[in-house]
Amino acid sequence: MSYANCSQFCSLDQLRAWVECSPLAHKCLIIHMTNDLDQIINGFETVRKLARNWDEDMQRPLLVAVCMLFLIHGPLEPQKNMRSLLFRVLGLMDTKDPMSVHGHVEYLLGELHKVDVDQDTILLHLALGLVRANARGLPIGVCMLWSIIGQILNLDITMHRYREFKELAQALGPVARFSLAEMGNSQLSELGLLLETMNRIMELVMLTNNDDLKLAGYPDHFFQMRRNDLESMLNWATTILYQIHMNCRWLGQIGSQVSAMVSILNRIKLEIPELVEEEEQPKMWQAPIDTYSDLDD
Repeated sequence: MSYANCSQFCSLDQLRAWVECSPLAHKCLIIHMTNDLDQIINGFETVRKLARNWDEDMQRPLLVAVCMLFLIHGPLEPQKNMRSLLFRVLGLMDTKDPMSVHGHVEYLLGELHKVDVDQDTILLHLALGLVRANARGLPIGVCMLWSIIGQILNLDITMHRYREFKELAQALGPVARFSLAEMGNSQLSELGLLLETMNRIMELVMLTNNDDLKLAGYPDHFFQMRRNDLESMLNWATTILYQIHMNCRWLGQIGSQVSAMVSILNRIKLEIPELVEEEEQPKMWQAPIDTYSDLDD
């Protein structure tokens, strides 16, 4: 028997309120019968078995409900039955077709917003949980990470999809144009969250086998990084490290994530250079030269 812990990201009351207004209202009655999470998970597993023949309009609400159930566990590692439920629900869904993935993410984020469970720290935890639960959760998780980055850096994200890293490099700029000494605790926390999210997305996109997505039609450039963009982001991170070295006050709060970013970028740069797309140099125009190859000697 297990119950929600005090550090949960979502409450049973929030889950119940959402389900009551969703297409699952008459299918998930178990949530009104008990506070025992194990019993609720078993009840959702029964619903999941019925969902095999549902269309996306019904599968998406089930994903939202199961994600909220996952968040009730808070930052703790969920038990095996919760991980299995999330694995099986993701297994029902098409997570390779870009339009389907966009629809899944848009619906999930929209519904979590309705119940005030859409803080960036919570979404980061959920995105990584989906990725760990099932390989099919990777595209959803990556798109959620891009959404978090978009919120923090004010990127115009209207389509939840894989994006080129040049967008990130351009948004950051070649140097960090802020002073850690002038940032409050909330700003430092947001910077730490941004760094962790960027690190995770680079690991998942650049340092993970994505052959299945490429075979499904995802363009190669989503999994590549131009050398000048890599150097720009590396320089951006280095300018933050310089500030930390000048004052070790931020070493624990920011330093580990910045160091991880530098390490990841250097790994991409040095260890797997085949993943780095070289910036094409502009070609000088040359007049065609007639070699008269069509004439006989």
